[in-house]
Order: sequence, then C-alpha cells, then structure tokens
Amino acid sequence: MTPHVSDPTDAFDWYARGWRLFLRQPLMWVGLTLLFLVIGLVMNLVPLIGGLAFALCLPAFAAGFLHAADQAHRGNPVLPTHLFKAFQIRENLTTLLALGLIPLAASLAGAILIALLLGGAMGVGAITQSDDATLGALVGGGLMLPLLSIGFFALMVAALIYAIPLVWFHQATAKDAVMGSLEASARNVLPLMLFTAIYVVLSFIAAIPAGLGFLVLIPVISGATYTSYRQLWSDLVSEDVDD
Repeated sequence: MTPHVSDPTDAFDWYARGWRLFLRQPLMWVGLTLLFLVIGLVMNLVPLIGGLAFALCLPAFAAGFLHAADQAHRGNPVLPTHLFKAFQIRENLTTLLALGLIPLAASLAGAILIALLLGGAMGVGAITQSDDATLGALVGGGLMLPLLSIGFFALMVAALIYAIPLVWFHQATAKDAVMGSLEASARNVLPLMLFTAIYVVLSFIAAIPAGLGFLVLIPVISGATYTSYRQLWSDLVSEDVDD
C-alpha cells in the first residue's frame, strides 16, 4: 500500500477534474452540499455537544462526498442520500468516527499550547516585575501562534486527506489509514501545498457572495480530493473511467 509521487502541477488537474465531476450533475451536488450545511448548522445550535458531535462526524460526511464523487466518476447519479452512506456501514463508521477524534485532539492541543504561551508570558512578567518583559513575551507568543496554527492544520490535513478514502474504499484500520495518509503527504509535499493554497484562495472567493460559493467549492474540493486519491493510490483503485 505505497502511494505514488505526483508532479506539483497535478494539483491544477485535480481541481479541473473535480470541476468536471461537479458539472455533470450540478443541481444534485448543490442539493447534497446544502443538506450537509443545514445539518451542520442545526447540530451546532445544540450547546456544546452539538458542535463536538458534528466535528466527530465530519470524516463520515466527507466519506459521503467521496462516495458521491466516485459515483459521478463512474457515470452514476449523485444523490443526497450519499451524504449518509458511511453511517449505514457500522465497521467503516466506527473507524471514521475514530478519525474524527484527530481534529478534536488537535484543537485541544492547540488550546493547551495557547494557554501555556500566555501563562508563560504572564509568568515572565511576574518574575521580572517588568511590563516590558511581559509585553515582549506576549508579542513573542503572539508571533508563534500563527506558526503553531499552520503546523497543526498541516498535520491534520496530512493525517486525514487520504485516511478517509482509505477507510471508506479499502476498509483500512484507523492506524493504517492515518499512516498511509501521512506517507502519501510526505511523498507529495509540493503538490499538496499547492493543492491547499488553491483551496485557500478559492475559499476566500467562495465566501464573498454570502458564502454561497461553498455550495460549489465543497463538491469541487471533494471531486479534486477523490481524483488525487485515485492518482496517488492507483494500485488500489478499480479500473479507471474516463472523466
């Protein structure tokens, strides 16, 4: 189960193919995405537990989008019910929910680090009894926070981007899926950096018209991720279909 190495410019092709998958059935894709966003909104209205439950279920929902992309790739219709496909298979669902713990753990670790940085800054001020020292420590901690945030985000993406399709399409264990995803990410750092940079730019554009652009961007990124998975893990996927 060794991932291939891709050319950095393939990131553009992944998005192009994701866009073509979307154009095959745009209304169904938009309906699927709208359903997902409504579910996320409703779940997050439930205090505390709702947001945690939604975050935990995100890999399962992502598997639903990947399943829809796979169906579109094979010329089959995309259906709103595909969003819940992963919830219907207990073995896969258990593993996908386990993957959902990764972003929760990353958020918790990030919060702890922020608390430690701020606490350390205040501790410096208390020891030195100097406002300048406190300010310097706070500024230093403030400069580190963006770097730590980027690092946590990159690690989370690297761990999950191919772990989800490996679990969904190949019933990999959570450990094997995460290790496989990390290996694929390490072997394809430049393509995935470009892939992520394109997404960041597109997400800013999608947010301009009251966030309505995400009704298109989410299906496209799902199709692009599915396409990249098929390319990097071509030894595992079934026969290709011209798209």
